Amino acid sequence: MSFRKLFGSEMTAHAALIAITLATMVTCNGNEGSQRGHGGGGGGGGSSNCPTSFFQGVGDLPNDAYDSAVSDISANGVRAVGESWTDDPTVTGDGSAGYPHGYQGIGWTNPCNGTRFFSQSTGPIGGLVALGYWLPSTHPESTAYGISPDGLTTVGFSSFGDNYVEAVTFAFGSVKQMGMLTGDVASAARDVSDTSRGQKGFMWARTWAGSWLDRPGGHKCVAVGWSSTANQHPARAGGGKAVYWGPYASPNALPLPTTLPNGKPVISAEASTVSDDAEVIAGNLFFDNGSGSFLYSAYAVTWVWNSSGGYQIKAILSGPVAGIDEDCRAVRVSGNGTVVVGYFVNASGGTSACSWSTSGGAATELSLLAGTTDAAAYGVNKNGSVIVGFCGTYTDTAPYFDHKATIWKSGTVSDIAVILSGATPPVTVPAMWELECRAVSDAGNVIGGWAYRPDPLNPSDPEAFTEEGWVAKIP
Repeated sequence: MSFRKLFGSEMTAHAALIAITLATMVTCNGNEGSQRGHGGGGGGGGSSNCPTSFFQGVGDLPNDAYDSAVSDISANGVRAVGESWTDDPTVTGDGSAGYPHGYQGIGWTNPCNGTRFFSQSTGPIGGLVALGYWLPSTHPESTAYGISPDGLTTVGFSSFGDNYVEAVTFAFGSVKQMGMLTGDVASAARDVSDTSRGQKGFMWARTWAGSWLDRPGGHKCVAVGWSSTANQHPARAGGGKAVYWGPYASPNALPLPTTLPNGKPVISAEASTVSDDAEVIAGNLFFDNGSGSFLYSAYAVTWVWNSSGGYQIKAILSGPVAGIDEDCRAVRVSGNGTVVVGYFVNASGGTSACSWSTSGGAATELSLLAGTTDAAAYGVNKNGSVIVGFCGTYTDTAPYFDHKATIWKSGTVSDIAVILSGATPPVTVPAMWELECRAVSDAGNVIGGWAYRPDPLNPSDPEAFTEEGWVAKIP
């Protein structure tokens, strides 16, 4: 896929980055985009049948064009979730004429782990699992954005009715609605915690009879995302509210400031990530920068749970230079709630990867790989010591960008493909795969993401590129 063809040759690096972040997962009417990334998660990648190091493309669902992505992985790195284009012959309208390339949420486990994505399943061990849709819908489409650290709960969105979207949970054999704020027309869930204290979290999954389900073992959890009066992602239209789903499934609006540090009002907002214990939520506060861009600018923000039983704003975050590096995005919070990662628009108009303390203070800009000009951080491990994302450049030849899967650890920046090539035995990333990391395990050694790669359905066309999700384990 050429984003130059989609959005024109005058894109800035920032617009290109967000176009890749959002537009590649837009639903049939462009109403919902993906950041494709989780951070929490840990562990070592499953059973001893898996190699000590590996790189594995996840493939895609059958029919339609070849396309997939990994958005998140579980704490131990065993389960991955995301999306894939598909045309399910049992479902009317997905991938059909007039609405080609319909996404469906996916779950994936590596066959070497000996684990099925749903423990109740009796199907093949390992590989892709289609997570389904909420029906009826004019054009069925769904995406799995987040999986809880314990791997028990998967959240995202599904289209419903006449091309609207609603936050959902994906369960074995069913997709369950999570609802939206009163008066809104669309919602999406971006992330989900592991457990929470007291009555803060209560599983919002609903049976068809309408009763509420708690989590297995009595655990409670919290999901975060957005609800909006517009059928668009909050970065693209006003009316979005940052929300969390907690007690008895009702979505709750998170508090917003009256004005931002630049004096402008918040016109839309989202909650993008939550810590493992649901004590900390991070997200973005959008404002109109007056540029006429199809995307708003934003400050990052953190909320914390307080003793009176609600969330309050902890800090409003910007780039390293106050008043200049104002346009930034919070993508992921560490599992222990201490570190937020993301990116900001720098003085040259490109993007720089950065991290913040959840309690506030200036952003820390992360180093670039040699020869690259832009970067973004999309995932962070449980204790905040390992950050993943990409470093890259934008070019005038296919695939129009050169992205390298990047890991920041112990003050150093490294190319994951180079790390894999030095493993014993060496692991080789396929030729011409441009990689981005979106998730990292608690232990910092299992990583998930997506790649721009030559389209296997059009091997004779040198400009035919598509996307494929991947999972890797590094030494």
